[in-house]
Amino acid sequence: GYEARVVSPESDPPRQLELARLPVYSSLPDRWEETTDLVVDALFGVAKFEGSRPPKPYDMLLAKLQATALPVLSVDLPSGWDPDHGPGEHGGLTPAVLVSLIAPKQGALHFAGRAHYLGGRFVPPNIQLMFGFKQPDFGGTSLFLRLDQLDDPAAEDGDETFDDDDEPEPEYYYF
Repeated sequence: GYEARVVSPESDPPRQLELARLPVYSSLPDRWEETTDLVVDALFGVAKFEGSRPPKPYDMLLAKLQATALPVLSVDLPSGWDPDHGPGEHGGLTPAVLVSLIAPKQGALHFAGRAHYLGGRFVPPNIQLMFGFKQPDFGGTSLFLRLDQLDDPAAEDGDETFDDDDEPEPEYYYF
């Protein structure tokens, strides 16, 4: 199994972390990279930081994450990215994997990492109709879908390689 550690510089981290009995640090511990295999970036929500300089103490945390050689998985949108335009003027994280929630944001078109997934198939039909949102076919009962392999015939054979120069622009990019 994995041992999860959470870094939350906020003085009052979300109650869910306490209920999950996860250790919460206010900053990255010394030598954190030596005991870490994967960074899960869920630092900023879409509205929290949109391309401007990140507020303290997030600025130092974001700088450390930008400098790491560890693989990063970003949730919904990489921290430091604008939802409409991608990486902000002060950079942002460059994740290996992006897991978009509900629908990829327009800024995700700038994602050039290894794999892009869509998580969640929970958009009610009336909301889909209201916004003209076309949810992709997740197939069966899967709760996630790998977006960067949708039109790749090699992906159907289990080959997980893809050409980073081909930037797919599927019709379900929505937000």
